[in-house]
Order: sequence, then C-alpha cells, then structure tokens
Amino acid sequence: MFGPGWTSNIPGPASGSANRILTDSTDSGGYVTLTSAEGAPAVYTRVGSGSYPYRYAGVADTAADGSTLTKDSATQFTLAEVDGTRTTWNSATVGGSTIWVDDRVVEPGNANTSTFTVDAQGRTTRILAPVPAGVNCSGALGAGCRALTISYATSTTATADGGDPATWGDYTGRISSISMSLNGAAPVEVARY
Repeated sequence: MFGPGWTSNIPGPASGSANRILTDSTDSGGYVTLTSAEGAPAVYTRVGSGSYPYRYAGVADTAADGSTLTKDSATQFTLAEVDGTRTTWNSATVGGSTIWVDDRVVEPGNANTSTFTVDAQGRTTRILAPVPAGVNCSGALGAGCRALTISYATSTTATADGGDPATWGDYTGRISSISMSLNGAAPVEVARY
C-alpha cells in the first residue's frame, strides 16, 4: 500500500478491529489469527464441528478479553467484542489467493456502522463514517455523509528515491492521496504521498 517496509493500518472508527489482518487457517490447523499493525497475534481456535456458522474461542490472552469470532459463511467472519462492537471481514480473491478485507464495524447504539470499500486488489478505497438515520450515502455523498477516499497511483512518476523533492512522485499501486468528504461539500485532499 505504502511501499516496501511499510505495514498499513486503516482502523476506521475508534472501536472495533478493522486495523487487524485476518488469516484463516481453519482448514490447515483449525484456527484463525487476527494480527495487529504492531504484529501482535490474537489466535482463535475452532470450537466444535459441522457446517456454518463456525465458532472460535480465543487462546491465551485472547481468551481473557471476552471476544468471540464466528465464520458466518465461506466468505465472511465476524468478531464480537465484549462491549458489543462487531467487526466483519469478507473474502476477496487477489492474484489467485484468498485474502480477508474489512467490510464494516458496527458499534453499539443507533447509526454507528462504519463501512469499508475495497478494490479488486483488496485495497481499502473508502471508509464511510456512520450514517445518520434518514440519510443515504450510497451514491453521491450529500449532507450527513462523511468519508475518506484513498486513491492509488496507476503509474510511476517518481524518477528516483532519496532526498531530492524534484525526483519524488507516485509509484504504481501505492497510495497517492487521501481525500475527505464532509456533508456534501467538495472533497478536500488531506494527504498526498
């Protein structure tokens, strides 16, 4: 996303676990790992057998936090935290491999669902903040809608790496900019890479 040596962390809302990377090892080892941006694993082992939904229990420290993980179907996982927050990941096929991408974080209360949009490469392209009741943010973002849009470079314009700003530019497939859209106003670029 940012280039060699970087680990992305796009957490979205203050609660939930959208900043974790889900690795499904159910078929090979009977467990799932949620890895934080710092590299700390939270391991869940499958409990029971049978068809979906699969249930998982936390191992070691993960067992003490009260969270539960469920594989709702072949294409979806949901983590339920003790405060009622639910984070959902959906599967995506990228380069012939299955990865798990953030779909949504639902916080307790009304209008508290943040959603994530991903592209064909499994990269997050938009984080939509919770939408107030009666507001539709599915098309153009109007009054009441708040979103971050993440753009990726389609070509390389950089001519070298290093300290000379004249050589800086985009690298294909890496983030090129982040824009913020608030309440129907024109998007504002808040970061350029």
